[in-house]
Amino acid sequence: LTSFVNKFRDISKIPKPNFQTVQVTDLFYRIRLLTGQLITSSEIQLTVTVVPENMEIIVDPDLIEQVLINLIINSAHALRNTNDGKIQLNAEINERGRAIIKVIDNGCGISDEVKDKVFVPFFTTKQEGSGIGLSISQNIIRAHQGSLWVESQPNVSTTFAFRI
Repeated sequence: LTSFVNKFRDISKIPKPNFQTVQVTDLFYRIRLLTGQLITSSEIQLTVTVVPENMEIIVDPDLIEQVLINLIINSAHALRNTNDGKIQLNAEINERGRAIIKVIDNGCGISDEVKDKVFVPFFTTKQEGSGIGLSISQNIIRAHQGSLWVESQPNVSTTFAFRI
C-alpha cells in the first residue's frame, strides 16, 4: 500500500506552472493536432470557438494541454455508443474578465450521483480507467488559481469547464 501511495504521489505531483502568455487559438490548434487521430478514428466532429478570436491567457501551456487532452479523451469515451458524436472546444471571457474554457460533448452524460465523485482520486466508471485523470486536471487548474467543474444532462450533453 505504501508503495502504491508513493507511486500515486509521484504521478499526481503537479510541477510549478511555467506561466506564459498564450494565444488560445494556438493552444486549441495544438490540441486538435494532438487529439486528431482519436477524433478521426472515432468519427467525432470537433468544433472550436474562441471569442474574442485574439484571446490570450497566462498559463503553463503544457499543463493546460494535459488538462484539455484528458477532457477530450473522456468526451471521446462518453461518445463511444453515440451516433453523430460531437465535441465542442470553446473559449470565452466571462463578465469578470476571466477566461472560461469548455469541453462539451453530446455523449451518455453523467448522473447526479456520479457527478459528485468524478474528481475523487481513483474513482472511475470506465473499465480501463485509472480514476486519476480528472483529479490531476483539477490540481493543475488549482495551480493556475482557477476552478474546474462539470455540468451534465444524461444522454443530452456534458460540459467540463474551467476558469483561469
